[in-house]
Amino acid sequence: MKKLIYAGLFLLFIYSNSAFAQCGPGNNISQLITSNSILLNTSTVEVGQTFIATCSGNIESITIRVVNVSVDGDHMLTIYDGLNATNPLDSVIFNLTSLNNGIDALVTFATPIPVVSGNSYTFMNKFVTGEASYFISDSDPYAGGRCEFHVIGNPNFEVVPTYEFIDFYFIVHYQDNISPLAVCDNITAELDSTGNVDFCPCLVGSGSSDDSGIFFLNMDSTFTCNDIGSNVIVLTVTDPSGNSATCNATITVIDLLAPEIICPSNQDTTVLAGNNYNLPDYFASATITDNCTTPILNMSQNPIAGTQLAEGVHTVTLTAVDEYGNSSDCSFDITVAGTVSLEEFDNSLLEFYPNPVSKDLKITNLTGINLEQATIYDMLGNSIITFNLNEAVTEQKLDLSKLNSGVYLVVVQTVEGSFVKQIIKND
Repeated sequence: MKKLIYAGLFLLFIYSNSAFAQCGPGNNISQLITSNSILLNTSTVEVGQTFIATCSGNIESITIRVVNVSVDGDHMLTIYDGLNATNPLDSVIFNLTSLNNGIDALVTFATPIPVVSGNSYTFMNKFVTGEASYFISDSDPYAGGRCEFHVIGNPNFEVVPTYEFIDFYFIVHYQDNISPLAVCDNITAELDSTGNVDFCPCLVGSGSSDDSGIFFLNMDSTFTCNDIGSNVIVLTVTDPSGNSATCNATITVIDLLAPEIICPSNQDTTVLAGNNYNLPDYFASATITDNCTTPILNMSQNPIAGTQLAEGVHTVTLTAVDEYGNSSDCSFDITVAGTVSLEEFDNSLLEFYPNPVSKDLKITNLTGINLEQATIYDMLGNSIITFNLNEAVTEQKLDLSKLNSGVYLVVVQTVEGSFVKQIIKND
């Protein structure tokens, strides 16, 4: 006997799945075929499919797709207990029009229908109003169950040319009450140059899963310098049905970035003959920044401040260490040169006044020689401060207000020689 297949409404995908204790999307039953049909029947027909429940749980909806068929009108979808379509469990009425052709329509039961793993059930659909076109095929394309049809009334058959690619499709959706599997991995997160780190939760929850194949991860994934060390966080895994599970992970936040230190530029200095340069502390002249430690308190200078440097080129290294042990350094050169002897000076052509001086020291140039700079030395020969002089000005003024009280030497350099004067600085 030839079989009727409702070519515009349903096709059930059957997966060969083993029985599960609970139901989820992984147990959904579905199938798709293409039927080459040879006859057309315009009478009312109820068609469907038998299937075996792959799990114990609830069926909440069925997806319907209509392709290349007349479907206008109201439909009734019914699920029966058993293979004979005589014991209905529930029905739902829905409407389809030709506008639905090729588009999935989700038909949902008001109350999910309970089923038992391994038991047989029958899925049937019929028109309530209107009528549809049905294609008759003499083969049963379904797998995992038997194609069912009931002819209602007296069918009128009409021979038509072969109509290829008449597709119909449906999926039985099991209600998803299964929580995802939440699996956490402990990770280490390194702070960036701004003292922050923000990472994908997938680094923590990549081992998580859900029977739907789709899940969402949510957790606090932003950390700062205040979080350095171990942080216990909660990862929440949620599936599309709203089921969720959690697990705990330890996020170890670390700082591996060393401070950034910028040294002063290379230095040139002069001392009087027979004296050394007293090396000062240069950290006040350096620029030091760090992503987490402010201020940097662990600093060192090599050679240390107070070291006596003889004439020559000396390398000074500054080192900064943050509170997490990350260190960096920079270096610059100090050239000690230009030593002069007091015997070389002829002071008769320059006047220095007032002396003693409390603020401004004036220098009158009677030589006619352009002056270049004036350097103030203490009595140990250390260069204290240098002034650039205006070559074309007869009288120069040096602001000594910042000097401590004491005895100093003023060395004035020109293109032709140097001049020296001992002065007394008063408050």
